[in-house]
Amino acid sequence: GTPGPAPSPPQTNGGRVSMPLTAVLSGTEDSAGPGGVRYCLDVEANGRNWILKLTYNQLRFFHLTVSEHAGGISPFPSRAPGALTEDVARQLQDDLATWINEFLVRAVANPHLMMQTNSMFQVDKFTNGMFTDAQASRVDINTRIDRGRIIKVGVLNKLGGNKQGGVGNWKSRFMVLSDELRYYEDEAQYQAGGPIKGIVKLDASYVTIDEESVCEFTIHALPYSLTIRAGSHAEMIGWVQTLRSLPDAV
Repeated sequence: GTPGPAPSPPQTNGGRVSMPLTAVLSGTEDSAGPGGVRYCLDVEANGRNWILKLTYNQLRFFHLTVSEHAGGISPFPSRAPGALTEDVARQLQDDLATWINEFLVRAVANPHLMMQTNSMFQVDKFTNGMFTDAQASRVDINTRIDRGRIIKVGVLNKLGGNKQGGVGNWKSRFMVLSDELRYYEDEAQYQAGGPIKGIVKLDASYVTIDEESVCEFTIHALPYSLTIRAGSHAEMIGWVQTLRSLPDAV
């Protein structure tokens, strides 16, 4: 697609730097998926508007990723387990709206934070069409019926040894995506029913793209993130597009 306008420069605000976007929590809708409720955000950036629907867990994971830059703003709202009363649900919505607004206005911006924020709010997708290259190969995940159904497979390189933030090395793995991401030593091991090398739970996760590399992306999930390198930019976009199409994933 035709690229949109260049991102606006950050705006100064009281000695800090605000994000070049706004996001207003305008309401909620019920969802049959995990989380039960999606929060509807009216987002504006680069002169364009769109609506995102995010779960509490998605917002909480985003907070964990950017918390070191979120000093001086209201604490991220906590949520007690179990069903919420109407009054508690309304208060939680108000508190989330306050946190989002304060973060976008007061957080100290830097390249890493800008990348995480733009990815979370899907700025590139809605302002310059960067995902249209992968549209033809997009998998409609919402039509799947059975959990565990294979959605996408392929050979990718994963960054190992970095679970505690250390320097890792790249290893080729055969990836199998369903409602979780499993990876094997190679395709032969997968076909033979061999051991699984690792599993990434995707119930409350989101994906960011490394803007300094044409082929790398990261799946942010607990207990740690997984950084992956595809063989080409088009292949990376295909995986990112598919992962972001998952229910309860960004």
